[in-house]
Amino acid sequence: MKSHRFHHYALALLGTAALAVAGCGDDDDSGGGGSASSTTKESTQANVSGSLSIVGVWTGDEQKSFQAVLDGFTKKFPKVTVKYNPAGDNVPTVLGTAVEGGNPPDLATVAQPGVIQEFQGKGALKPLDFAKSDVESNYPADFIKLGTIDGKLYSFVFKGANKSTVWFNVSAFENAGVQPPQDWDAFLKNASTLKASGVPAYSIGGGDGWTLTDLFENIYLRQAGPDKYDQLSKHEIKWTDPSVKEALTSTAEIFKDKGNIAGGTDGALQTDFPTSVSNVFTDNPKAA
Repeated sequence: MKSHRFHHYALALLGTAALAVAGCGDDDDSGGGGSASSTTKESTQANVSGSLSIVGVWTGDEQKSFQAVLDGFTKKFPKVTVKYNPAGDNVPTVLGTAVEGGNPPDLATVAQPGVIQEFQGKGALKPLDFAKSDVESNYPADFIKLGTIDGKLYSFVFKGANKSTVWFNVSAFENAGVQPPQDWDAFLKNASTLKASGVPAYSIGGGDGWTLTDLFENIYLRQAGPDKYDQLSKHEIKWTDPSVKEALTSTAEIFKDKGNIAGGTDGALQTDFPTSVSNVFTDNPKAA
C-alpha cells in the first residue's frame, strides 16, 4: 500500500527574540544618508543581528546534519546567535511546557497539524504572513492551505515523506509461492504462508514510537479515507468513532501475530527504524 504523507511543519511561536536589520538610514556612517537600495547584499547580511531559538525533532546523526545547515546560516549571518534544542519525539511536550512557562522558542518543527491548531487556539503562535509571498512562490496552493488557520499562515511543510511503502524479500516470496498482495486480506494471507515456510513475515522497528503510530495512520487513511483522517486530526470526531476502532482492529491483526514478527514483540520494541529498514534491503528486496 502506498500513500504520500506530508506532515512536518515549521512554525513561529510567541518568543521574545527577534532578528534586527541595521545598516541603513541614520545608521550609515558615511553621512550620505544611504538607503537600502544602495546597500549591497553582503553588507546587509553582515548587519543582521539578534538571536534565534529553535526546538526540533532531529537528534543523533540528523542533528549533525541540521547543525551543518545552522553553521551555513551563521556563516551568512555572523551576528545572529542560534540556539537549537533537540527534543526528538517529545517536541509537543517540550513546546507545551515552554509555552505554559512563558518561555517558548522562536521556531519549532512539529509533525502533528492538530498540535499546531491547539497552540494557535491558545494564542501561542505568531502568523508567518511576513513570509507568505516566499512560501507561496515555492509551494502549491494545497500546501499553503495546510498551514493556514483563520486566514493567516502559521506553518509550512518543510519535509515530505512516503510512509506507506512495504518492502518485501523477493526470494522469500518466491520460495513461499506467494505474489505481492493487492489488498489487505491477501496481505494477511501471505503473512500466514510466509510463516509456514519458516520466514517471519513482519519486520517492525518499534523502538521509535512514531513508526507504530504511522502504521496506524496509514491503515486509517486507507480504510477511512482522507476526509475522516482530517476530521480525526482536527478532533472533529472522537477516538471512539467506529472508523478508528476498525483501523485499530486491523492494526492489531499484525501485532497479535507475535510469532510472525522478526524477533518477536520484544525484539520489535528494541529495534529502531534505521535498523529495521536496513534489514529489508537484502536479498533483492522490492517495494509493494
